[in-house]
Amino acid sequence: MKVINILLLFIVCSCASIDEPIEFVSYDGIEMKGASAKQVDFNLNVTVKNNLWLPVKVKPSAFAIEIDQQKIGQLSFDDKVKMRARKNTNISLPVHLVFEDGAFMNVMAQMMKETAIVHFTGDLHTKLLCVPKTVPLDFSKSFSPNTFNPFSIKR
Repeated sequence: MKVINILLLFIVCSCASIDEPIEFVSYDGIEMKGASAKQVDFNLNVTVKNNLWLPVKVKPSAFAIEIDQQKIGQLSFDDKVKMRARKNTNISLPVHLVFEDGAFMNVMAQMMKETAIVHFTGDLHTKLLCVPKTVPLDFSKSFSPNTFNPFSIKR
């Protein structure tokens, strides 16, 4: 009987969609580690909430990033992230942003705007109770690029 229950649990977990139960709560800032014309390295601090009754592990993944429908480059992280079940998790994640050719100047021009829409697309690699799952990510968020401008007075 226990074997049947465990198998049923694995089947339910592997079929469950985890895009909606993981919710973005807040953006808590960034800490710059290094920058060049081709790549920017920084720590991204965010808070997310796992609404599932099981903990979720997020494996290293990469995403295409666009700002106001202009492709900027590829955003990736190399660390695993563990999210506790039914709780908020504060995440500080080392992130690498590799720019497309000529995109660095577009990013610098974007920093003067009041608002912009950032769009992430790609596959998020996760693990839920030892069951690996790839979730397609298509996430957009409005933000103020002015807050990232080191020369801005409004910071």
